[in-house]
Amino acid sequence: NLSLTGLQLNEALFDREMDFSILQNSYRRSISGATECVIIVGPSGIGKSVLANRLGTYVSSSGGLFLSGKFDQLPHAKPFSALASAFNDYCNKISKDHLQTVASKLKVALGREALHLMKVIPSLLTILRGLDDETSEDKDCVDAQKRLQYLLCQFVSVISSCSGSPVTLFLDDLQWADPGDICICIFMFILVIFLSILPFNSNYFRCMIQHRSVPSIKFC
Repeated sequence: NLSLTGLQLNEALFDREMDFSILQNSYRRSISGATECVIIVGPSGIGKSVLANRLGTYVSSSGGLFLSGKFDQLPHAKPFSALASAFNDYCNKISKDHLQTVASKLKVALGREALHLMKVIPSLLTILRGLDDETSEDKDCVDAQKRLQYLLCQFVSVISSCSGSPVTLFLDDLQWADPGDICICIFMFILVIFLSILPFNSNYFRCMIQHRSVPSIKFC
C-alpha cells in the first residue's frame, strides 16, 4: 500500500518542527518497509524547498542517499529534466563498493539502449564505461519518449534494488512538469509499490514532491 502524506504550508515560519517531524516519520516508515510519498504544498517563498532540503540533511546524516531534481519552467526544456538531474547526481555519488554491482545489472537491464539514456543522464557513462564508443540508432524506435520512460523505469528498478543505502527522491516545482514528466512519475510510483512487496528489496525509492498551491488540491 502507498501511504500519501500532504503538508499544506500557510504561514512563513522559521521553525517548522511539527512539519519536519511529519517528514521524519514518513522517512522512518519507508525504511521500515512502508511505501511513502509526501507532497508539500504552499505558496511561493513559504519555505517548502528549505523544509525538504532539511530532510535531505537528515537523510544523509542517517546514512541514506538524498537525490533532488527541479522541473524547468522554460518551454522546450530538456526531457525529464528533474529526474535526469536527480539520477545524474546518483551516478556521481554511487560508492565504489556498489559500482560494479550496479554496472553489471544496468548492462543486463538496459543493453545497448543505455546509450539513449546517457543522452539524458550524462554521468551514467561513469558507470557504464565503453558503451559511448558504440553507435545508437533510432530507426526502430516509434516513440522516443516512451523508450525513455521505459529506460528510466529500468534504471530505477536496478538502482533501488541494489543500492547500499535507502534512497529518497525529491522533485521540486511539480507545477512545471509536462505530461511526459507526470507519466513517468506515475510509472515510477507503480514500480516502487511493486518493488516494495518483493522480499529481496529493501532500498526502494521514497519520493517527496513539492509544488506551489493549486486551488483544486488541499491538504490539511
